[in-house]
Amino acid sequence: MLSAPDLAERIIGQMPQTRRRHGRLLRWGLAVVGLAQGGWGALALLVLDPDTSGERVHGAALGHLAHESAAFNLALGVAFVWAAARPRNAAGLLPVLATFTGLMLAASLVDLTQGRVHPSREVAHLLMVLGLVLVAGRARVESGKADASVASR
Repeated sequence: MLSAPDLAERIIGQMPQTRRRHGRLLRWGLAVVGLAQGGWGALALLVLDPDTSGERVHGAALGHLAHESAAFNLALGVAFVWAAARPRNAAGLLPVLATFTGLMLAASLVDLTQGRVHPSREVAHLLMVLGLVLVAGRARVESGKADASVASR
């Protein structure tokens, strides 16, 4: 009977190094996405022409609603940069990010299918989706670190 070499120690020994590399990639990705998302929001807040058409939706001028959207995009950018800078806090952002992203995608799908928005406008939401995926990945890497430290005790 042939016996295979025991590679378990070698493979397990490489896991922390791989986790660190993935963690660094996720951190840099989050920082870039956060800066892009925040920049998008800041730009919209700074250069958005307030709506002077007088059109109102639910008692608010369209320009006001656009400012609220821009402020939220800026806040998302800050959250992504925060998760990059403080990876241990990434998991705490997930409930709000996942809920908002899911609701935004559902609303966008309805708006697209009913012709209320041009598809090019919805492309901007891909940053939010990417940010959510990166935050979830970062939280998972951090969770693995916590599991590894508990197991080594």
